[in-house]
Amino acid sequence: MNKKFLSIVLCLCLVASVFAALPLTAFADLNDTQAATPTVEVSHPSMVFTTDTLDITITLKNAESGTYRIGNSKWKPFSDTITITIGSGVAFGVCITVQVNAKGSESAKAYGFDYIKVNPDSKVYVYYDNNNTNWQKVNCYIYTDPAITSTTEWLEVPMTKTQGNIYYYEVPIEFWNGRVTFNNALTGEQLQQIPESKGYAIEGRTNIFQDNQWQYYKAPAPILGDADGDGNVTISDVTAIQKHLAQIKLLDSNKLKATNADGQDGVTIADATAVQKYLAQLPTNENIGQPME
Repeated sequence: MNKKFLSIVLCLCLVASVFAALPLTAFADLNDTQAATPTVEVSHPSMVFTTDTLDITITLKNAESGTYRIGNSKWKPFSDTITITIGSGVAFGVCITVQVNAKGSESAKAYGFDYIKVNPDSKVYVYYDNNNTNWQKVNCYIYTDPAITSTTEWLEVPMTKTQGNIYYYEVPIEFWNGRVTFNNALTGEQLQQIPESKGYAIEGRTNIFQDNQWQYYKAPAPILGDADGDGNVTISDVTAIQKHLAQIKLLDSNKLKATNADGQDGVTIADATAVQKYLAQLPTNENIGQPME
């Protein structure tokens, strides 16, 4: 064999063994010439809040400096970490936008977060239109959003049927930043769920799943005397009032609005009597059977 050729082969083998002994990070360090993207971390990402004010801590990552502004206010510089307070003097229902710019050594990136101040005394419902699926029962599964809260809580509850084959559930305040899925209350292979994976964001407002969309919903005005919420005033409403008074089956806050049939404060047996008179076409409250304001 040619001695020159043999020397070349030996050299190549030696070079290969040296590279094989190098850690993979050595190659990564040689190729990693691009600086990391500047980002920000916030203590509260986009969410609703029910307090008068909300403190938000903003922390820069892979950034040399940053600027922020609340709404359309002037941009303010900061470095590393800053805590800002929003909400003071802001009316309920107003969306407050916080914008943040993070500047790195080679690039900059903009971020935006939305916060809505919500009246803690308001009511938030989730609705499900069952006309397409026609499930025998409808449950909702509600859970806190892990992107917003540090701990995960959940509940699965049956929904209440109302007029038009629509079901609803009043969302507890601790889940107003949560998510919701709907299912047919079955298990195993018979379980059907909408959506199949990540739930719809509740966002502190009343929404409905209808026409394959998750959208804002304003429920129709309740009908006075319609204690069971099916859209009609019948003898079953009298029964519903009686069961509520006997604490056999309590009416939720949504149905209680329609139960005050006699026009007096509070739910009493007089409300059941007023509905009975209406059904018998006897003199009673003339507003029974009419949508409430």
